Amino acid sequence: MAASYFPTNIQLITVSRNLSSSHLTGKIAVSLLNLTAIQSLDLSDNGLTGTVPEEFVQLPNLTVLYLNGNSLTGSVPRTLKEKSNNGLLQLRFDYLLRPFQLLSTLIEQSF
Repeated sequence: MAASYFPTNIQLITVSRNLSSSHLTGKIAVSLLNLTAIQSLDLSDNGLTGTVPEEFVQLPNLTVLYLNGNSLTGSVPRTLKEKSNNGLLQLRFDYLLRPFQLLSTLIEQSF
């Protein structure tokens, strides 16, 4: 039986990761920023909360980032918007709720 070989630097060779509809919850994991060779990252349609990490701009090869279909708050970091506006990044996101809007929505739904 042949031995299985997985490179120890697998984070350097991962170029596309589709995690859409994977039932992810909580904040966006900072460990995703270790995927230094990533070109496409789809985190859409999960239960992600919190803000969008500005550190995504440090991923030099990232050209596609899908964040739509989550419950993210705050705003898209300026550096990511600039990269998107310059045609260097395809960015999809829903209108991000500000904390007071989220509270207002919850209050309205409770009556």
